[in-house]
Amino acid sequence: MSFKRLFIATLIISVLAGAVMLLSNILQNFGIIATGAGLCFVSFIAWSCYFFGGGTPKDAVISWMSFIVGIACAILIFVCNTLFTHFGWSVSYLALPLAVVIGVIPMCLAERFPVGNRVPAVYLGAATFFGAMEIPSIAEKGYVIVAVGELLYAIIGLFAGFLTVWISNFVASYKKAEEHT
Repeated sequence: MSFKRLFIATLIISVLAGAVMLLSNILQNFGIIATGAGLCFVSFIAWSCYFFGGGTPKDAVISWMSFIVGIACAILIFVCNTLFTHFGWSVSYLALPLAVVIGVIPMCLAERFPVGNRVPAVYLGAATFFGAMEIPSIAEKGYVIVAVGELLYAIIGLFAGFLTVWISNFVASYKKAEEHT
């Protein structure tokens, strides 16, 4: 693709990025998850998953399912940490490190799962869940609501990834059609 066509595709994709940000702000203002904070960062992380996952709609579904596995593992870590702290164990030195050990086992084994087996997306699903739970106005909603919110924002990002590929292909094919005339 020539620089001119690449630049045109880049401009369109940057408008798409702005639209993702705007949609995130609209969802936040409507109280999807919390009005005090948004999960736009999840959309942009999922957008990247679209590309390292293979760049096809089928791969997007696998990445989304992998986000579910990651979220489940993150919740397992939170639950184990809470359980261990009830035993009086230090959060910093014993409870949380042990909870992470337990939660990472299924994250690593996910590559053998029949679905949700894209390990990088599993880790990103868990990481974004942890990030969301660090925001008090989001964390207070509870695990299920935060998980649903994360998965909603992940769909937005994965769809943006699909549109990025479509835009790039459209601009590239438009150039080829132009050469034949």
